[in-house]
Amino acid sequence: VVVTTVMILLAGIGRSQTIHSVPGTYATIQLAMAAALSGDIVEVAPGTYHERIDFLGKSITVRSTAGAAQTTLDADLTGPAVTFKTAESTTSVLDGFTIIDGQGISISSLLGPFALPRAPGGIRIENASPLVRRCVLTNNFGSTGISATGGFASPLMTIGGAGAIGVEGGAPVFEECVIHGNQGG
Repeated sequence: VVVTTVMILLAGIGRSQTIHSVPGTYATIQLAMAAALSGDIVEVAPGTYHERIDFLGKSITVRSTAGAAQTTLDADLTGPAVTFKTAESTTSVLDGFTIIDGQGISISSLLGPFALPRAPGGIRIENASPLVRRCVLTNNFGSTGISATGGFASPLMTIGGAGAIGVEGGAPVFEECVIHGNQGG
């Protein structure tokens, strides 16, 4: 029994990285993300993808093959376009997308007048510290805009402003991102 356990553990250490192709192998980005294991890469071909994605706590890279100018994630005003809320770290990477039409869903409308309406449209980050690289956030709508709460503050994020990014706990890293034309509440 001990030998079998050791062999299984050693086999897991040597696992190679898998690339999950969208739309090749998977019809949607979220389906590819759900299938991905720690260290895997989800590669997304140029185009517009009408969906919302959640990293589900996974240490994976989701990247476009042609960059933000040719690869768009459109949430169709159905909620935040991208969500990091399961203790993701900087090994959870989003790279090279234009993120549009994210719509913050007001928490106060769901919980009543005593709840705070913290509802970003573009990227929602709760108690997570992902890496977002080479992305463009535009035409997103939220109730708090770019915000930081829970003692976290950065020169890149302030209370109020556009509806692009909401951070509640964590220390996300944004590299080479463009944020413009978003609307907060």
